[in-house]
Amino acid sequence: MDSFDQQESRHEMDSLDLKQLLIKGFADISAKFDDNRAEEDKLINALKGEIESCFSSLNKRIR
Repeated sequence: MDSFDQQESRHEMDSLDLKQLLIKGFADISAKFDDNRAEEDKLINALKGEIESCFSSLNKRIR
């Protein structure tokens, strides 16, 4: 294997390593967004519950 082939082979390996790192990075980011989304959904549901409770109390007072 001559020097050019070795460089080409190393470049291909570096390229594969970079692709794997990028894929892992995107997977990590995606997982964080999923975690944040789940947390946001919990907060939204809690707020909906509080709002419904407030409206229910108001309706009882009006009647």
